[in-house]
Amino acid sequence: AHKLMGLPLVCSAILINHQGILAQTVSNADTDYLFHDHENASYDLGLTSLQCGRKADALKLWLAWQYYGKSGYQQRMNWLLEMAQYATQKVIDCAELELIAPTQFLNVCFRYIPKDESNIDQFNLALRDRLVKSGESLVNYASINGKISFRLILANPEITPVDLDRFFDNLLAIASAEIEI
Repeated sequence: AHKLMGLPLVCSAILINHQGILAQTVSNADTDYLFHDHENASYDLGLTSLQCGRKADALKLWLAWQYYGKSGYQQRMNWLLEMAQYATQKVIDCAELELIAPTQFLNVCFRYIPKDESNIDQFNLALRDRLVKSGESLVNYASINGKISFRLILANPEITPVDLDRFFDNLLAIASAEIEI
């Protein structure tokens, strides 16, 4: 949720209903340089936090909520969901693109299908590198169901259909050029 709200990760919190599971999960045997057995060890929050001794930064969340309010966040979320659907439709409408998984929330996962389908994964990795090197787009990738895929996360509330059109046009232009694998 922190990405959707435009907040840093430190504003996040995890609520777990099984006592001790977080400490068990984040504990590491090689933390003796950080955590020590002593009489006040129960006050040391490091073993109960994903961020060592740092607590969730609620002030940033509070200030953002004061600025945007419920209606501001509602508008932001609706817009971003609309942009995710717009991007999904762009993928569906393009014969060279394949939607790898149904769009979930703001994540649009797809790949380019080259004419030579023997090295699709390598082609998409090379395409992603060329896209990033072009300076036009920074988009991540992931292996989804064993397929290397672009992982387009739409979390910027300033994004527009024009921006998405430019992204896909640039991706397709680079893909149509000869890419050496």
